[in-house]
Amino acid sequence: MRKFFSLTSSDRLLMVKAVLLLTVIRVRLKLLPFHHLRGLLAKIAQPRARLQREDEVLKVAWAVTVASPFLRAVCLPDFDHT
Repeated sequence: MRKFFSLTSSDRLLMVKAVLLLTVIRVRLKLLPFHHLRGLLAKIAQPRARLQREDEVLKVAWAVTVASPFLRAVCLPDFDHT
């Protein structure tokens, strides 16, 4: 928790959003067939505000990667760092 509170407020908010999104996806995967979930995710994946810079994209990837072990998520946050 100390590390969490040492983050900037924007990074803490991003972490909370990542945890919530991963939690919702995990629960939905248990309750719905994947093809139904894929349709729902396609709807929310439409960006409201585009990430303009590479560092913003890397920040989102960082938040999902850091949040995933707390939720025992393995495959969803996998991404290529290169």
